[in-house]
Amino acid sequence: MSAKAADYLKYIRVLGVAPALLFVNLLSTVSDKHGRKLAILLPMLGFMAYTFLNVVVVHYALPLWLFNVAAVAQGLTGGYTVFLAGLFMSAMDLSTPATQTLRIGIMEGMVFVGQCLGGLGECVRAWERRCVYVRGGGT
Repeated sequence: MSAKAADYLKYIRVLGVAPALLFVNLLSTVSDKHGRKLAILLPMLGFMAYTFLNVVVVHYALPLWLFNVAAVAQGLTGGYTVFLAGLFMSAMDLSTPATQTLRIGIMEGMVFVGQCLGGLGECVRAWERRCVYVRGGGT
């Protein structure tokens, strides 16, 4: 069972990243001409579609291959890479050359702290599940 789950996760990751690699350059170029909002909002819409499709698949116990459709939907909108690129490009546009390094440093620090806290949340949830299982409340 774990080998099958690993295969599904591998396909989900590849199908989410491969289209994003193609659209990073495209959306970055388009955002140079038409503003940064598109490079920030489009990946957010992709994340919302990804989350919605995952919830639907889990709630209605649909086939697992539909997770791949959700990953492609997220990848076609650029994903996390385009989102961060849009944020950093927007910060560069709004700052002066004297403050650009400071602003980028602050943003990088915020990304680092956010990723650390997100990982910490996963550890806490896993620990809670284990505690419930050990006490006899889980299956």
